[in-house]
Amino acid sequence: MQILEEKKLQNATVEMVIEVPQSRIEVEYRSVFDRIAKNAKVDGFRRGKAPLKLIEKMFLKEATGEVLDNILKATYMEALQDKTYRPIGMPSFDFDSFEREKPLKYTVRFEVMPTVVLGSYKGIAVKERVCQVRDDDVEKEINDLREKYARISKKEEGARVEKGDLLRFGVKRIDNVKPEEAEALAFRDYTIIVGKSESEYALDRHVMGLSVGQTKEVTIKYPKDYELKDLAGQKATYVVKIEEISRMDLPNPDDEFAKDVSDFATIAELRQNIRTYFEKASANTAKVEAIETIKNAIIEKCTFDIPESLVKAEESNLLQRLAKRFNVQASTVEEFSEKTGFPVEELKMRLYAEAEKDVKWEIARLEIAKTEKMEVTEEEYRKELESMQEGSGMSMEELEKRIEQNEARDRIEHEILLTKVNDFLYNNAKIEKLKPVSYFEFVKDDKR
Repeated sequence: MQILEEKKLQNATVEMVIEVPQSRIEVEYRSVFDRIAKNAKVDGFRRGKAPLKLIEKMFLKEATGEVLDNILKATYMEALQDKTYRPIGMPSFDFDSFEREKPLKYTVRFEVMPTVVLGSYKGIAVKERVCQVRDDDVEKEINDLREKYARISKKEEGARVEKGDLLRFGVKRIDNVKPEEAEALAFRDYTIIVGKSESEYALDRHVMGLSVGQTKEVTIKYPKDYELKDLAGQKATYVVKIEEISRMDLPNPDDEFAKDVSDFATIAELRQNIRTYFEKASANTAKVEAIETIKNAIIEKCTFDIPESLVKAEESNLLQRLAKRFNVQASTVEEFSEKTGFPVEELKMRLYAEAEKDVKWEIARLEIAKTEKMEVTEEEYRKELESMQEGSGMSMEELEKRIEQNEARDRIEHEILLTKVNDFLYNNAKIEKLKPVSYFEFVKDDKR
């Protein structure tokens, strides 16, 4: 066996051109035919006693496949013996032809472990959003709860739409169809609390004073930066039809209300719980966003060599998570697209880009952990188990048994390590805190 060519390709792939002499091939043929001859059952001969020439003639095709497979595997492994490559996955072989009487020349390609050359990863400049939970934020949440538990009753015949009503109405857009088609269009039903939306483009601003059965034509000009891209920059005309008007009697925000809707004894405790939740949620969101900025900066500064198979595997994982989120069964992008309406090519590009970034981020963080000599301590592992146990409903003994059965400790420690790297990078970044905003402004500006 001789390596004629050897080169590193893109995507952590190595290519070798190998030549196997005809004498090696003949030895393998003889070995395979000897094994076949010992077990072959040929009419007119006892098992294992048929002439070798007859065996070769009868089983040539079967033997050739086995010989080729043995030669490729054996010489590929021999070619790697004095190399430093760490192959992953299965190699691919390519050759023009294979004949018993001639040498075999073939090309083998195999992927190797990914590599990364780190750029700078400390002192990354980050602008971090800040939330200052205000009384109005808490009261808005309290009012949402009051609306959820409100007593609802239909308003009397002839009653008109007022702020605070629960309104069911139909809408159809007519500016983008011919006049004769507009009449046949079906109304789409919506239910809203009148006046709750703060948007100046909300349709309920145009239906005040109407009663059940009445219709109204409404034209709205949307700005170019409108949140719904299908309407951004457009002038749309709708026909609105009032279907049902209901009165909402909201419960008083007192201690009895707090007991009815929560585990708290007083409205003051409920308000404090809401405030605490908003503070923790917004702080966590802000940190996640900051780490995303750090992530993008670090990936930009690194040089990667990544096997395509790793990206494809992560792409498949992303697709399965997406399918689960949309509650559909789909093993391919095409199948997911057919069931959800997402454009195939756009989805493929987005999934691949996200998968590639995820793989790069994990590889970079593992290299940073290695550089910074980070390890997961037993104390950190036990602390993570305690956190898992609290939300699992299992005893610690049951949880540990489940982890052992699933051989999950390495995976858990892996995730702990990646989290440690995240915290390390965040703590070593140059964080600039932005001007505080209210909780609902904070949520509205969430770009994730």
